[in-house]
Amino acid sequence: MIAGIRRTIALSSLVATAVAYFVSPMFGATKLAFSYCEPISIADFRLRWLSTDEIAAKIEEAIAEKDFSDATKLVEIGTEQGHTFNSELIARTKEGMLQAGWRNANDFVSGFLSGNVKTFGSVPGAILADYVGFGDIRDATIEGEKAIKGEDYDRITLGASVFGILTVVPGTGTLDVGTSVVKNANKAKKLTAPMVRFLKKTFANLVDLDALKSPLSTADPLFKMPSISSILRLRDKISVREIEDLDFSRLKAAASEIGPIDTNAIRKKFNGVLRPEELEEVAKFTGGVSTVAYGGGLKAAFQALSKSDNPTDLARYGMLAKKAGKRSSPIIRLLGKSGIYLGKLVYAIIGAVIYAVVWVLGAVWSVFAFVRNLRRLR
Repeated sequence: MIAGIRRTIALSSLVATAVAYFVSPMFGATKLAFSYCEPISIADFRLRWLSTDEIAAKIEEAIAEKDFSDATKLVEIGTEQGHTFNSELIARTKEGMLQAGWRNANDFVSGFLSGNVKTFGSVPGAILADYVGFGDIRDATIEGEKAIKGEDYDRITLGASVFGILTVVPGTGTLDVGTSVVKNANKAKKLTAPMVRFLKKTFANLVDLDALKSPLSTADPLFKMPSISSILRLRDKISVREIEDLDFSRLKAAASEIGPIDTNAIRKKFNGVLRPEELEEVAKFTGGVSTVAYGGGLKAAFQALSKSDNPTDLARYGMLAKKAGKRSSPIIRLLGKSGIYLGKLVYAIIGAVIYAVVWVLGAVWSVFAFVRNLRRLR
């Protein structure tokens, strides 16, 4: 009878520990042991164990930045994970159509004309300006003239602008997304300090300032400032959502909307300004940014650059964006680097695997003891 009681206790303990294992973070950590190289697996695990307050804080952050689409997606992600948010907070993630239309129009025009990215609403305008050729010509002229005069200039903006002029044919349906995002994220001061140092070093010797004097010393200006009405007409031909998703299929003839730009002549003028030996590293980095942008959208690329310290971080965010798609931006906002690296999760994984192994051994021993006792009874 005592032996029976012991077996009952042992089996009950096995069942109880199994249930506890499957409802605890240990089960997820064990699964993570088989997919620890995948950032999406790391992000999914961490999302399950975020607190309501942590998610609510990021929703507040998105609202403060007037990034209402991210705020809405954060509410969706939190709700899926079983969190309940204050109704007042949820209400503030919704922006009225009239207010949104007015703000987006102002931000769009500002981003297009000046390239100053103060809110994400101005990013589509800045990106579209680069698409039609105006943005890169404007920025190369402004920063280039400073450099030639010996004034303090932005090496990243100048290098990215000239790179964009020479590698993209405006209005053809192509855009060096990575270069444009890097340039505008830098201007918006969204880059981390280590990333700024890396890019300054990368772009430092890209532009030959002596060669740059030739295209900037012509009597005729390289570009003409477009009118606000022409920019608004251009915006009416494509939605902000299409620009964020990098879908320019409806804008093949976009360059003509802002006035004539002789892109071939401008490309010829800037030919030879970039040093060939520096191009490979720049192209490799901007290609990594493009991977994030095409996987998760413009916001994801900006978020990834704001969290990355080096190209390795960026490559991990690219892997995440390919799997997470349009949810990449809120996920990156929520988790930062913890969404792409294991960190201290390594210890949790090791502990969970040890727990699983011990449980399996205990189960095998219990089954063996049960079979042996059954034979004795027979």
